[in-house]
Amino acid sequence: MTATDQALTYLLSPARSGIDPELFVPLLRLLAEGEPVTVAELATASGRSEDTVRQGLAAVPDTEYDDEGRIIGLALTMRPTPHRFTLAGEQLYTWCALDTLFFPALIGKAATIKSTSPGSGTLVRVMTGADGTVTSVQPTTAVVSIISLPGTGPVRSSFCNQVHYFASREDAQPWLDSHPDGEVIDAYSRKLVGHALADHMRVSLVIEALSHASKVRGSLDGAIFHSDHGSVYTSQAFRDHCARLGVRQSMGAVGTSADNALAESFNAALKREVLRDRKVFDNPIVCRQEVFRWCMRYNTRRRHSWCNLLAPDAFEALTSATLTQAA
Repeated sequence: MTATDQALTYLLSPARSGIDPELFVPLLRLLAEGEPVTVAELATASGRSEDTVRQGLAAVPDTEYDDEGRIIGLALTMRPTPHRFTLAGEQLYTWCALDTLFFPALIGKAATIKSTSPGSGTLVRVMTGADGTVTSVQPTTAVVSIISLPGTGPVRSSFCNQVHYFASREDAQPWLDSHPDGEVIDAYSRKLVGHALADHMRVSLVIEALSHASKVRGSLDGAIFHSDHGSVYTSQAFRDHCARLGVRQSMGAVGTSADNALAESFNAALKREVLRDRKVFDNPIVCRQEVFRWCMRYNTRRRHSWCNLLAPDAFEALTSATLTQAA
């Protein structure tokens, strides 16, 4: 399981909030109205007794209250944080950058998100539908940082304080350097925009893949190509090809796959779903046919959890935003 998988599983689990989901979701919906919530109101909304509600809230020491003892924050809050979260005109905030992407679906309202990158100070703007579908990301290169294993202690300090929006993977690099267990994930789709197949790993292969991506997108001018330090990516021929296409190169730290988590996750899914229980393909022709078939299915039919269980092509079709990050 990748750090992304671990973090998303944790985010959606009762262990993350420390409170029963039967209390947590009604509380989110009440807080979304923009008014402090009383224990009695949460008890009514959740169908639980007031004593049960108090016990549930006591399990979350980070819960925020006003001077009258009313709840004003638990993951979704009325107190300012770096993550501004607007619902139906109500200006709220979230403890965690990832919360902004999941709460619209839990609450059932479209959201406008504004978060300042702790790296460059760039403002990242995201818009979602009421079902949680991301409809716009500016800049389109925006990423979200996560940590592979949440620490012990209150959720806000052990997890939320490490999850931020960055304007790009390059913007996030200093954070990644200081968080070796961290990753950043694209805030938009997971589309495979370019690929090439061969029985070798020479520079011509990666040039072909990038050229394919340029043809699919129409242009890669301004795009970022992130990779490891493989010789094909550091070669002068590939650097020259990137320059001709207007592509900026980005590379992770040497010796760690975490800095290229999306590619590692994609490769793992391909091997798992194409090879299944086999260790090798029957022959090179079968290999080429099955991998090509899977790549076509990946974009057009394979449902992706991050794309709200839509295929990447369908997910991108929901918005006119242009993705400029080459995969």
